[in-house]
Parts: sequence; structure tokens; C-alpha cells
Amino acid sequence: MSGMYGADVEQLRALATQFDRSADRLDVDRMSVGNEIRVKAWVGPVAVRFRAQWDSDHSRRLHDAAERLRGAALSLRANADDQARTSAVGAGALGGGSADASAEKSLGSAPESTADYLKTLHSMEGEKDGVRIQRVRGEDGLVRFVVYINGTGSASGGLFGLDDNAYLMAGAPNDTLDYVRRMIAEATKDDPDAELMLVGYSQGGIVAQRLAQDGDYNITTIVTAGSPSFTSPTGLNGADIVRLEHLGDFVPATDFELGPAGLLKAGARGLINGATGSRDVTFQGGDPLQFRDGQPHFDHADYEWLANEFDKNTASAPAAIREQMARFQGDIVGDAK
Repeated sequence: MSGMYGADVEQLRALATQFDRSADRLDVDRMSVGNEIRVKAWVGPVAVRFRAQWDSDHSRRLHDAAERLRGAALSLRANADDQARTSAVGAGALGGGSADASAEKSLGSAPESTADYLKTLHSMEGEKDGVRIQRVRGEDGLVRFVVYINGTGSASGGLFGLDDNAYLMAGAPNDTLDYVRRMIAEATKDDPDAELMLVGYSQGGIVAQRLAQDGDYNITTIVTAGSPSFTSPTGLNGADIVRLEHLGDFVPATDFELGPAGLLKAGARGLINGATGSRDVTFQGGDPLQFRDGQPHFDHADYEWLANEFDKNTASAPAAIREQMARFQGDIVGDAK
């Protein structure tokens, strides 16, 4: 006798995936049209009028349609999960076992060092999704999430574009930040209060800082590599952060934290984050003129070396952050990308 009752779970999830893809397609087309109508070659009153209509009406309608599709996808997945649990109860009553046991099957061990977190992040190169979220069950039985956020150009569909950096640094809304938020919301919907660790490379580190500053998630730890840092009046809302900066990498220097002005800015950032209970550690190293494998921002061997150096550092602040990171060790029981 079958243990399935009601709707087909896999069909519900497949339809949810199709809704998400259609929503992404709408957003891609919306951004593409928006870029095209701003070309300088199109001038005159008709162009001005249509651009105004596009920004005030057409673009917003497409965005709303995409969000409704995503909302429907979330509902479909919730229904699928409810159906799976109901079927599992029926199967268990018939001696068929539990769906929860299979859902918690280990996919491997979570990273145990900062260098291993960077290796996992760097393994995402070429996948064009930009975000990877691992669900980890620790030795204490609690579920936590590690969110890997890649750099500029790491996702398709116009996301993680170079122009988004300015919006992120300025605290302005942007599609990339919205995309990462949706990914986190979907991954953590059954564990909304779970602890999160964010691991961000380059632009991904900026996204991670913005998410912590918004305070919408239970973010306890952040690791950035090759990312600019910036000061926010809200701080990091209690999240610890380690900023890995290779001295030969030009990207972390784009926040202009050099010389006396840089010291003042870094000091202000430390005071703000300290007031909200965050440890803020900038860990620098490497030869600014000699690299292991090309310019360190683009070839990751230098940052993995720097992460190893951080792992070996015995100072109190790095040791305290590593102790916090150890809470995210355990079995990987979910891997979304």
C-alpha cells in the first residue's frame, strides 16, 4: 500500500521551480528593457515620456508580477512539505518509516576552518548562481545555516552586476540584495530563528555586511575576503566579523581606509560595531608585490593562505571568532544553490 496521500509532492515542487524561473525571467527582461530605453541615441519627447511611464508604471507592474510568482512558489513548496509530512505519518503507521529521517541524511561534514569555508566559496566559480546555502545540524542537535555569497559576475540574469556595488555601499535598494534575501528566506523558512554565518567574497562581502546591518536575520558571524568595508550607523547588530584583506589586493583599498583618514574611519566602525556587541577584526597579510597565483583578488590561493594564517593566529579576538564559527560544524543536511 502506498504511503502517499493527496497531491504529488514532486509535481508541486517542480511547479514551484517553474514559477521561480518565470519570475527570474520577468526580472531579467525588465532590467534589460530598462537598460535599453536609456540609450543616449533615443532622444526627444516620446523617449522622455516613455521612460517616465516605464519607471513609474510598466516596470513596477512586471516586478509585482514576478513577486507574486515567487509568493506562489513559496506556497507550493509549503504545501509540498505539508503533504510530505502527512504522507510520512501514514507510511510510518504502516511500517514505512519517516520522511524526517531521510530529510536529515548527511551530505557530508561542514567545513572546520576559515580556509575550508573559502575553498567551498571558491568552488562555486562558474556555477552562475551567486549564492549557496548549507543547512548544518551541529553536535548539539541544533540547525544552523552557512550562506556563501560570491562576487561580481557570479550570477546570471543581471544579478551581481558591477553597478550594484554603488547601491550596496550607499545602502540603496537593489535587485542583488533582494535576490539573496529571497534565497535565505526560502532556505530558512522552517527554521526562521536559526543562526546564520555569512561567507562573502568581494561584492558578496558587501552584501553580507548589508544583511547584517539590516538586522532581519539571526546573523552571528561574517567572514569576508577581498571586500570593501564601510561604516553604518546601525553597526552589524551583534554579528562578529573577520575581514580578510591581502595587502596585494586593490579591492579592499577601494574603501579608502589608508592613512590617518582611514584610521579614523576604521576606528569609527569599530566603535559602532563594539556598541552593538560585535567583534570587528581586520586581518591583513601577504606581500603587496609578490603573489602566489596571479593578482590575489582574482586567483584565490593567496586568500586561502591568508585564511590559514588567521586560523593559526592566537590573539584573543581571532580566537573568539573561531570559537563562534565552531558552532557551525556538524553534518550538512541540506545544500541549496
